[in-house]
Amino acid sequence: MKKNPRNFIYLTLSDAASHFLGFLATVYIARILGAAGFGNISYALAFLNYALLFGNLGLTTIATREIARDRNNTAMVGDITGLRLILAGAIFILILAAGLVLPGDPNTRMLVILYGLCVFPFAFYLEFVFQGREEMGVLSLGRIIQYGSYVVALYLFLRNPSRILAVPMAFFASYVLGACFLLAVFFARGFTLPIRLINPVFGKLLKAAVPVGLATLFYQIPLNLAPIVLGIFHSPALVGNFSAGYKIIIFLLIIERVFYYLFLPIVSRQHKETPERLPHTFAFFIRVIFSLTLPIALGGIVLAPDIIRLVYGPGYDSAALVLQILLAYFCATPVNTIFGYGLVAMDRERKFLKVIALTSALSLVSIVVLGIFLKGWGASLGLLAGELASIVLMKGELNRIVQFPVARHFLKTLVPALAMSIILYFSSGLNIFLRCGLAIVVYAIMYYLAGGYSGKEIRELVGMVTDKDQ
Repeated sequence: MKKNPRNFIYLTLSDAASHFLGFLATVYIARILGAAGFGNISYALAFLNYALLFGNLGLTTIATREIARDRNNTAMVGDITGLRLILAGAIFILILAAGLVLPGDPNTRMLVILYGLCVFPFAFYLEFVFQGREEMGVLSLGRIIQYGSYVVALYLFLRNPSRILAVPMAFFASYVLGACFLLAVFFARGFTLPIRLINPVFGKLLKAAVPVGLATLFYQIPLNLAPIVLGIFHSPALVGNFSAGYKIIIFLLIIERVFYYLFLPIVSRQHKETPERLPHTFAFFIRVIFSLTLPIALGGIVLAPDIIRLVYGPGYDSAALVLQILLAYFCATPVNTIFGYGLVAMDRERKFLKVIALTSALSLVSIVVLGIFLKGWGASLGLLAGELASIVLMKGELNRIVQFPVARHFLKTLVPALAMSIILYFSSGLNIFLRCGLAIVVYAIMYYLAGGYSGKEIRELVGMVTDKDQ
């Protein structure tokens, strides 16, 4: 097996494992703490997500590129780590200050501060080194160690709602373990880590990294805003119900990550070598995405109340509506990834950044306004509005370069997915697992009758995974 497919498999499996372990931790926390306690955790965690975004600013992307060019560039590793450590210190000071003025009780402020400690192990988290060196097995094992240790620590130390502070402490400890593992492997390779906190190259690094990191910042900022808005203007229980639905979507979006790993290198190469193949490649990816996401979304909309009760137990009833709205967001996100990173693959980064900036602004306004007035489901609509606007604008930019059908593939999948959903709706008296099994069979038969995949198309899809160079 060639190195690229092996790396793809490592990344896919580690992403799936880390998503599963993270979701397992989420469910355990939600069941132990209840909706209000889980809401406080989600509120505090949103601040950490912002802290980690601003503690990176695109630095690891630049570092990955440079290490890919020179696998032994330890000076770059030291420079990046030193700068991230300075950023971590500055961000933690801001978190301490925010802890004095944030709305909420003292326990909630302490949660924010304890989560904030994670910026320090994050500064030493050397994933970018092993990504640049294409040692994805090491990167994958580091993720599994981090999330696995988090689940174990939660099970050992979080036994009742009064021990809520154990959650950020377990998260911090797991980050430390993950960072230590990557550092240990780095040193075992014979490398050193020269760190200087005063370094003339810091300005140059930031100048190169910030434009690269802007798109990530624009895209990620709205994703973490809803828990903060709901936490400030409403109750912790409402945050908990929103987060219960949203965390299921985050788990399902492993599909989007897999397509990102596959799609970007293939289209980048075709744009350079065989541009006449681009319309077929875009259409094929869109078709595969719809065949996976549409049945999950429509089936999930029907089963949402049952899923919420099964996963989280009592106390999360209003999470069902949030989940139903966000399943449309789940359906849109992989399509947006294909459109957006299609522009990047074809050297249209400025167009990509422009669209991301515009739609992020729309999402920010929508989440705040709708979140205040319509609560959890309003914030969900705000997220969806931004994603749909991005799809329209990204496709408009793509149409100037390459044209391919979208509506035809959507409608071809919609009919079998609707038939499956009808079966789910009218089989409500059956066990949920039996209903799902029956629905999958109905969908598979209907999709086959609608045209399905030819043997050639299946071989093409397998070939993308096992040998990207074919």
